[in-house]
Amino acid sequence: MLEEAIYKFKVSGPTIMPTLFDNYYLKETQEYNGYAILTYEVSHPVPIEDVLNIMDGDAYMRILYYTHPNPKAITTKFGQRACTYFMPEEQRNIKMNFKYSKLLAALCVGLGICACSLTGEDDDITDSGNTPEPTGELTLALDKTIIVADGENAARLIVKLGDEEVTDYDEVSVYRVDKDEKNIPVQIPDLLFKTTTPGSYTFWVSYKSKLSNKVSLVAVSPSIDIPGLPSDPDPTNLNFRKRVLITQFTGTGCGYCPNMIQLLRNFRQQDSYKGKTVLAACHTYNQNDPMFLKDHTSIAKNVSGYPSVMLDLNASTMTTTPALSTFNKLVDKEYAVEAVAGICASSVAEGLQFVVNAGVKVSQKGKYYIAAWLLEDGIEAKQANQCALGDFSIHDNAVRDILGYNESRKDYAGFEFDSEAGSVFTKEFQFELDPEWKLENCHVAVYVCALNGTVNNVIDIRPNESIAFEYAE
Repeated sequence: MLEEAIYKFKVSGPTIMPTLFDNYYLKETQEYNGYAILTYEVSHPVPIEDVLNIMDGDAYMRILYYTHPNPKAITTKFGQRACTYFMPEEQRNIKMNFKYSKLLAALCVGLGICACSLTGEDDDITDSGNTPEPTGELTLALDKTIIVADGENAARLIVKLGDEEVTDYDEVSVYRVDKDEKNIPVQIPDLLFKTTTPGSYTFWVSYKSKLSNKVSLVAVSPSIDIPGLPSDPDPTNLNFRKRVLITQFTGTGCGYCPNMIQLLRNFRQQDSYKGKTVLAACHTYNQNDPMFLKDHTSIAKNVSGYPSVMLDLNASTMTTTPALSTFNKLVDKEYAVEAVAGICASSVAEGLQFVVNAGVKVSQKGKYYIAAWLLEDGIEAKQANQCALGDFSIHDNAVRDILGYNESRKDYAGFEFDSEAGSVFTKEFQFELDPEWKLENCHVAVYVCALNGTVNNVIDIRPNESIAFEYAE
């Protein structure tokens, strides 16, 4: 009965209270003081007052206490017949303890939401003869990660429970994760996904009382030939060439930003640093900037002032307009970090589509992340200038779009993957260009992050280009 209750809560709870949590749970069920603790991802922080109002709507649900970030008790007359609500910075833990009765059982079944005491002290529960909980991990895989959006070409969703493939497709519920990290139920007959709409698609499934991992694929326009990966010039080599990602935080309304622009120009003109870095300019200062990164302003969460730069998405490297010699030393320090990941890629671009097929080879087994940023050069826009001499009206390397932001982690490390040393992991990215962006001026930065979320290596690829794995000399 407990497992059934937990399953119903995981699947249907967010439908009842969607502003509280998402229905793709963050952690496994835990036991605490005899209760089931269910942890969920949260898309947007919710003030405790709003949570109280939501919970007040049900006579059987009340807040017992919460922490954010310091403990603070809320007294309720319901005592232990309550809901415990924790509010850490990026997730919520929901603990339900309902006094079991026929009336409440009917309410829970009707709403599709309940959870029960693990000790059974408060709950008069008897075994109803339900089918035993299935054993093994539920996993989801794809037989291909890139398809043609012609309505015919299909990718098969492969669902396994333990080592056994699930074949009763009607019992599998499929969810698509949209661009806002919302989970949308979808119908995929025979688990064969096909579409006529180009774009990126992410899915996960539920089966019995279990939830799977997420998988992603790209559907490209029928007019585009899917690019293959370039051949590896040295398949056994794991000594990769290194590059550092420079993220510049700027804006056309920032009067002191030309100082940083000039510094970066001077830096990149040095022969000893050519080919060692990739520059990406995040315009996050003023909203009337034609390059304003409105969908990804959180990338500037660690910026305390403008202009600023950060190396390899490492917040500890954030600095504002240093001397050139000082900046050189900062880059040298990041460049000295061993490149445990090598990146290859092929791209194809046509009309308003820019597709990149990337491959990653690592020297150390482990968990990594991969992401891609669309950049554009040659953008003409007036730049406020209170300090530097020169023309700053042409902007290069402006970040136009980002694929790899994780809503639950609130970071830009990218899409997670596991890899064995020497094996090649592949990931496809598809960017839909705004009609005002010039395809011929666009290029894509593809980077791989280590487990700590900092960039370990990065490449920069142009339209219809191929870059093989590069190795240190």
